[in-house]
Amino acid sequence: MTASAQDVCFVGSSRISMQLSHEIEMAARSDAKVLITGETGVGKDVVARLIHRSSARSHAPLSAINCAGLPDSLLESELFGHVRGSFTGAFRDKPGLLEVADRGTAFLDEAGEMSTRMQGMLLRFLETGEVQRVGSERTARHVNVRVIAATNRDLVQQIGAGAFREDLYYRLNVIRIHVAPLRERRDDIPELFAFFSAPFARDRSERKQEWTTTPTRRWSERIRPAAVWPRWRPAGPEED
Repeated sequence: MTASAQDVCFVGSSRISMQLSHEIEMAARSDAKVLITGETGVGKDVVARLIHRSSARSHAPLSAINCAGLPDSLLESELFGHVRGSFTGAFRDKPGLLEVADRGTAFLDEAGEMSTRMQGMLLRFLETGEVQRVGSERTARHVNVRVIAATNRDLVQQIGAGAFREDLYYRLNVIRIHVAPLRERRDDIPELFAFFSAPFARDRSERKQEWTTTPTRRWSERIRPAAVWPRWRPAGPEED
């Protein structure tokens, strides 16, 4: 699917977040492939969108796909496209993510979950830039796509276990960006608190909540790896 890179922003001024912001800026200046690592929920997709938005490819599409849980046949079709009649349910020609992202960026989330067969197909694309739709007998089309991949796995460990191709790892790992979990950058909590609570305060016409050391302690004790708080309610004095 094609994702918008305009609806994301960077929040945080801790030392770790400032280093991450610098790495995003440096990656955006380059056209090299990027491998983003980090635990589930830390915002690897946000980093990918920020890189694309600040890059020379920002005028072109950012196409994203989550590689986890997709069977090979479906993932191959989603990445490379298919022609009408190539399989049951293929009623029309459909371009794949890599074609749609021509002159733009393709974001492959959870790339560490791909089978070795799909890893081989991705490696060939990275080497040649050629895309051939499933079921097509035509000569493969050449596209100009920057690839950003993300994973929550230790790919070096996966290579040792024979679950990930070493040659593909080095193709993807040109620029490496690690996204730390929130528990390692607790100084960002006040800013994140203000950012996520402001819309709720506006919608409910409530006065802006002030940040104190008491909620800092309470929130620090409850930190999860992700900085995702879809619902917020300030803890009362009687709550622990």
